[in-house]
Amino acid sequence: MPPDGGWKGKFGAWLWKTFNGGGEIVGEKGNWSVAQQGADGWNVYITNDLNGNNNSAGEILWNSQGRRNITGDMFQISTGWDASLFAGGGTTLEFNWLLTGKDASFFPYIGYSAHGTVSDGGNLSADLGFNKAYHSGPVDAVNAGSLPGWEFGVSVGGKIIAGADIGYSYSPDGEYGWHQINTSVGVGLELSPFTAANVQANAEYNFVQFHTGTGKWYTND
Repeated sequence: MPPDGGWKGKFGAWLWKTFNGGGEIVGEKGNWSVAQQGADGWNVYITNDLNGNNNSAGEILWNSQGRRNITGDMFQISTGWDASLFAGGGTTLEFNWLLTGKDASFFPYIGYSAHGTVSDGGNLSADLGFNKAYHSGPVDAVNAGSLPGWEFGVSVGGKIIAGADIGYSYSPDGEYGWHQINTSVGVGLELSPFTAANVQANAEYNFVQFHTGTGKWYTND
């Protein structure tokens, strides 16, 4: 978390500063100012730019931990294929919308990855995924450079002509990491002679991300 600083006034003084442009900044220290600390330990931060100007109330709320818990820090739509019989692999094309941090954008980041799997069954299918990810670090640690790299996960799925999968994956990012909830629908054949539904463990490498808004390419930090 960013530094808490020390309290210089009550929450009401912060409200006056936010909505009327007056009053004092509560708990200022460095480039961060604590706006409110609830009984549950959540902090809402006012971030200062290089000129010392505070961001709008809307941006404060958008960067709050409460919003991040609800929407996640990234939404992803992916499409890919998998071919395996107890072991195998596949590739995935992904479209990532960053919702938090300096690289948040309406325009998606496009990435390409390859994965290897081990499972208790077989899978020959193509899938369309809808995934939501949470970054374990503060707002200023979320960036596009953290999207490529290794990702490790587990999933459960079943298909006879058509079906669905659900799973969880983790991607390390220095001292932090991405926690991602994965859901997908697809066509093909996916089953297990032992558990009926196919249980998979996979390791995936995301090679690169291309931002459709700026034309920038990102590799892992």
